[in-house]
Amino acid sequence: MGMKTSPQIAVITNVTPNHLDYHKDYEEYTEEVINKPNGNVNICANDNYSMLVNDFGEGYSKLGEIYITKFNNSYRQSSIVYIKNMDENVYWSNTLLPAEKKPDAYEANFSGAKSEFYRKDGNIETITKIAVSSEDDVEVKQIEIRNVGDAAVNLDLMSYDEIILAEKNSDIAHPVYNNLFLCTNNIEENIVIEKKFHNGQKMFFTDFAVTSDERIKFEVELDKCKVIGRNGCIKRPIAMEENRMFSNDISSVANTVVAINSTFVIEPHESVTINYYKGVADDLEAIKEIIEKYHKADAEKRLFDMARSRSSVENRFLGFKGKDIVLYNKILAQIFNGSKTREKYENKIAQSTGSQQDLWKYGISGDNPIILVKIKNVNDVFVIKELLNAMEYFVLKNIKVDLVIIDEERGTEKYTGAKILENIHAKNIAYLLNANGGIHVLNLNQIQNDDLNLLYSCSDIIWEAKDGFLKELVEE
Repeated sequence: MGMKTSPQIAVITNVTPNHLDYHKDYEEYTEEVINKPNGNVNICANDNYSMLVNDFGEGYSKLGEIYITKFNNSYRQSSIVYIKNMDENVYWSNTLLPAEKKPDAYEANFSGAKSEFYRKDGNIETITKIAVSSEDDVEVKQIEIRNVGDAAVNLDLMSYDEIILAEKNSDIAHPVYNNLFLCTNNIEENIVIEKKFHNGQKMFFTDFAVTSDERIKFEVELDKCKVIGRNGCIKRPIAMEENRMFSNDISSVANTVVAINSTFVIEPHESVTINYYKGVADDLEAIKEIIEKYHKADAEKRLFDMARSRSSVENRFLGFKGKDIVLYNKILAQIFNGSKTREKYENKIAQSTGSQQDLWKYGISGDNPIILVKIKNVNDVFVIKELLNAMEYFVLKNIKVDLVIIDEERGTEKYTGAKILENIHAKNIAYLLNANGGIHVLNLNQIQNDDLNLLYSCSDIIWEAKDGFLKELVEE
């Protein structure tokens, strides 16, 4: 899918809608407000755990290279909250996708600390705030429901997470086999899923909901067939279609999901807030500590505050301004959605006959997204410098991207290649040279033509440095 036109982005000092909270203590904390979604992405992360989402609501959460929930090119979303108006028998998802019910109003608000979504459906407003803890490998999805009408409404809320705890390629190749290594435990009425890896290591996952509203009770269902339906899809989960009761059976099943349901009446001009947590740890005691810690009152407030502080400190330390982060996220959006830059090289891509293994001799695994940049003139190295900054951002956010630079300079003097390496060493990121998810500087004379076509074929983005600054390349 090609990249669409850029969304409307409003600087936060110019817009102050009353349904979202706005802050601007530092320029590093600029927020991106998107009124017309087209696939822009945002990423929140700590040292280990990262959560990426686009303005439609698609995305993933992962710990290192282990995906928490299912994600691949055809299954781009598996962590959702559904909201159903029982009085009108109509439901929607907390973001535009997957339910595809058109809202009366919609907005996405992205920053380094959180991803926030607002939508209005009739008299019901839904505000979603998603953030990653700075202290633990934990993610919170806070759902606030507001009734702005003059009549009470019966609501049904269901969170849904399809758990894999596996590398993406492993789940794509052997999804059923992967499920065999998931074991569900009931720890004091809390869901804890244990994953056993081939090397003997274990991972523990928990998924739970917390609210201060004593009227709200939660039910759980772990069987995908009972939630989505046999051969069903997340656009129309059978649990929402048929108002199914949940079993509250916390035990291992063949197709593991975690669905948490609650029904309640929301009075006129009342709001209800539920915090949905996902957490991972490498031993059972640590996961028990996560459960205890995040069940406490105001735990989500500390999480959001700490995430904001961490984002500001990181960006200030590395010199990332708000406009830089928006630009880097646009690069990720092109990778996530597909880049139109490949269209220029369709003929060369069509001529590619190689396989992924043919990239290995250049130190490129082919497992990660590839940004390919061609450069002929040493005067265009400024674009490479900008991309080196972007690579620092990707590393910070636990995003593995291979930056492949093809030096096309002719002649015996290699000014361009030398200048590229000089900039890499000046930024103290030489550790990324020829690394998996790093920087690869190749000389055109050393690349066979078949391999060059293969590189075009495998690259997610293809740029020529002579075409301008990084901002111009991204937005062309």
